[in-house]
Amino acid sequence: MIAALFILLAAPEEKLKSFAEQCFERAKGQAELNFCSAGQAEAAKLEIADAEAVACFDREMSQMGMNRCAAEEYERADKRLNTAWAKAKASAKDDPQSAKLLLESQRRWIKFRDAQCALEADENRGGSIVPLVELQCMTSLTGDRIKALAQMADPEGQ
Repeated sequence: MIAALFILLAAPEEKLKSFAEQCFERAKGQAELNFCSAGQAEAAKLEIADAEAVACFDREMSQMGMNRCAAEEYERADKRLNTAWAKAKASAKDDPQSAKLLLESQRRWIKFRDAQCALEADENRGGSIVPLVELQCMTSLTGDRIKALAQMADPEGQ
């Protein structure tokens, strides 16, 4: 029903307020109003920007369903990462050394993220929860990297 997703890179209170306003405006019944309230509280609690993920996990009870929710959430995070990467890259374009180091840093970060999340998921080797653990790790680390890239692109937070 509600396809609200946004990035908490700066001024998270404003982003949460925007989510709430948009969600409540579109709500057509008590169930949707409840979703808006729960989604806003969950986003604030977990510092996530993906109300779609909150809704997906709330309705999915099977492991396969939760794995699918995690995959969709990671795909959205990866798109936000690509946007943040483009901004960071653009901010370094006038300094070839910085651009080179930024690219090297990003490549190494991707290898780190993938290895770290594989390690975390390996604790459940053979279990159906492995994709969920790995994808949630990747989403979390990707969110951290988005914040770091945003800081590189705009160190003064403007």
